[in-house]
Amino acid sequence: MTTNELSIEILRDTLESQKLAVLSTQKDGYPYANLVAVAYSNNYKSMVFVTDRNTRKFENMKSSSDVAILFDNRKTDAYDFDSVVAITAVGKAVESSEEETDYLKSIYIDRHPDLIAFINSPSSALMKVDVERYIIASFNSVSSFVANDIF
Repeated sequence: MTTNELSIEILRDTLESQKLAVLSTQKDGYPYANLVAVAYSNNYKSMVFVTDRNTRKFENMKSSSDVAILFDNRKTDAYDFDSVVAITAVGKAVESSEEETDYLKSIYIDRHPDLIAFINSPSSALMKVDVERYIIASFNSVSSFVANDIF
């Protein structure tokens, strides 16, 4: 198996096993992190989540669209440090356009059917992250790749 094939396998396994991730934003030089329920496109080039427009994270993304989304494969039971993987998706977050809202909503609802009321709330913003780079880190190694180069 090539390095790229292994990276894709690790990425798929991790994203498919985790419904929550840590979203990192920043404003005025200060970092901010939140848990968000995330869905992703079939080619892993974009991610989607919902937030209320009256939140700091929404304000931060309006100020600077640069975000990072961190997933990991930890379980709640004991784990082996050598098997823990963290994946960071780095990209730009924007509120979905009218043209792609139906498609992105369907991706999100398929992954998070229990959040349908939240996504349909008038104060909610459907956010799309165009992933520019993935960073895969384990306890002893780090690899990075451009999303367009691998998918």
